[in-house]
Parts: sequence; C-alpha cells; structure tokens
Amino acid sequence: KMAAATCVVRVGRREDACHLLELIRELAVVENELDQVKMTEETLVRDGWPLPEEVAAGAVPRFDVLFAEVDGAVVGFALYFHNYSTWEGLGIYLEDLYVKKDFRGRGIGTQLIRGVAKVAEQRGCARLQWQVIDFNKPAIKYYESLGARERVEAPVAGFDGKWLNFIADRDVIHSLAAAAL
Repeated sequence: KMAAATCVVRVGRREDACHLLELIRELAVVENELDQVKMTEETLVRDGWPLPEEVAAGAVPRFDVLFAEVDGAVVGFALYFHNYSTWEGLGIYLEDLYVKKDFRGRGIGTQLIRGVAKVAEQRGCARLQWQVIDFNKPAIKYYESLGARERVEAPVAGFDGKWLNFIADRDVIHSLAAAAL
C-alpha cells in the first residue's frame, strides 16, 4: 500500500463551485446516475457560500465542503452538513466522499474523512453518519476498518440496491480527528 499522497485538505470557497460540480458529475458517472444530476454552479454558490448581505437577510450555508488538492489540482472532496438526533444531539451527515480514480489508494479519502471527523469533534457532534451502496465492498471494508459500524435500515421502494448506513460515534470521531493533519 502506498503512503498518503502529498495532499492538502482545505475548506471550500465560493470560487470552488466549478470544481465541486465537476467532481459531483464524475461521482454520478461512477454511480451510473449522471442523468439524475440537476445541480448547477449557481445553486452550489447560493447554498454553500451565501454573501454577507444574504447572511444578514437570514441565509445560512446549507453544506460545508473539504477539498483535497495534489500539486494545486483539486482531486477529491467531502461534502457534509449538520443533522440532529433527538437521542444524541448534533451530528454531521457526510453526503459525498469522492476521490478521482487516478488518485485513489494514496490515503486521500482517509485524509478527507479525518478532516470531516475533526470538524465534527470541534463542533461537539455526537456522531458522523454516511451511506454506501451495498455493492461497494471495498468501501464497506474500509469504513469498518475505521471503526464505523453499519446501521441497517429498510430498503427504499423502487431502488434496486441497498444503501448501508454507517455511524462513527464520539470515540471513532476522536480517533479519526486525532489523526487528521
């Protein structure tokens, strides 16, 4: 296994909307769902990076995103937002974690997930949640190796596959965050 790539993980900015949309489309191609992507750069900018005057009028960012860069090029992202458990309190839902194919296997995804865990810990989150499609066996094995546990839910009507829900509790968040760069 190769060592972690020389990679910088950074917080996304308004001007990154074009990179984010490109990566979202790449992810959709991998999942054979490109025709389902309705996202635009304008929507990403509006929802992720409202202007100060929009914030003053009540707008709030609806998501956060971390980008992975190698030699100044964006090669992956982790998009997440807050959720809330009536049993445990504040949490983070990791909507998408994606690394470009040519950059996989270098520890970049691990750096991104550790970065999200660090944010979760800083914000006092009780849990970090995400889903993975049931046929993505390498990802399932990887998430289990991080200490996350599967949380089984009923299948969704009209959906062929089964999404597996993973949860990292405070202890796992702490161990991942401690390893973040």
